[in-house]
Amino acid sequence: MGHPTNITLRTAPEYRRILCYEWAGAVALIALMILIDPWLPPSADRPTLSERVTVTTTLLSVLLIAQTFATYNYRLVLDETGLHRRRFGVWDHWPWSDFESGLVEQDALGQFVNHARRWGTRTLGFPHAAEPVALAIKRQCLVKWNPPPGRMTTGAPA
Repeated sequence: MGHPTNITLRTAPEYRRILCYEWAGAVALIALMILIDPWLPPSADRPTLSERVTVTTTLLSVLLIAQTFATYNYRLVLDETGLHRRRFGVWDHWPWSDFESGLVEQDALGQFVNHARRWGTRTLGFPHAAEPVALAIKRQCLVKWNPPPGRMTTGAPA
């Protein structure tokens, strides 16, 4: 995959920007919890401020760290052998020979599907790429794609 003609794509900028907003919102939520605590009526049933902040911080941190890892770890590499996709640190290869042999189908959403692959890697869509980039990749796939006999083609880009 180190060939100079590789095209490597990352997650679209809007997804990375949304992630920054989520982190800022989490910090603001925790700050708000701390700021409004003096105005809340005392109650023996309510957990202490430190307990609430600890639980909230832990939950938000776990969710946001997982989402950050998924967002910044996603890669799509297009080269002469096919498509290579990295999700959650695991590389997945879609060779052009699968597209040419008719092993790959297209579903109603326009995603490519290979039913011979294991469950978690059987669909190939480009929802995290910027739209013009996703269309260019899809066009390249459609150039190589030979629809299975008797199947209707759907989702072809304009």
